[in-house]
Amino acid sequence: MRFIHTILPLCLASSLLWGAQGVAYLNQNVTLSASSDGSKPTGELIVATSVRELGTQGEFAEVEFLGYQPQGSQLVYERMGVLMVGYEIIDPTSIQAIEEKKDEYGNVWVSTKAKGWIPKKALTSEKKSVITAGKNLFMERCGSCHALHSEDEFDANVWPNIVEGMGEQAGLGKGEKDLIIKYLQNAR
Repeated sequence: MRFIHTILPLCLASSLLWGAQGVAYLNQNVTLSASSDGSKPTGELIVATSVRELGTQGEFAEVEFLGYQPQGSQLVYERMGVLMVGYEIIDPTSIQAIEEKKDEYGNVWVSTKAKGWIPKKALTSEKKSVITAGKNLFMERCGSCHALHSEDEFDANVWPNIVEGMGEQAGLGKGEKDLIIKYLQNAR
């Protein structure tokens, strides 16, 4: 009995620590590839998305992204019912369906997993630094034509359309728009 009281807490602690070590965030939009040299693109992971780092080979890291895909969509979101894009699918075979769930409106969401390779330099252990970069870009570029919107003016599901509509006037590229959107979605 004493053995169980000693070993069980150690096993639980090591599994918690191992799980926490594998979490990383994307500091930029990056192509997910089926090959460790980046030559077989399957989709695009979006800035500030969390992934689990599984291993490395040379300049590449193998990662896994878990998310929710509305039935029939080419987008996979970080959370069910929240339009926070984590992965844009190029190759539909790159995702593995885990289970289907219905939200409170009756919409079907598929819990999915995508695994592949990305450049190691696209990973960071700190989400806050990525979100801060989004805030700085928002403050620098989104107030050039009008007063800045308050970060809490819209919820996470509305910000993508607001930024998309104004992005061209502000001269924002896709990666910059995605970074600002992730900042605004995380600001609340």
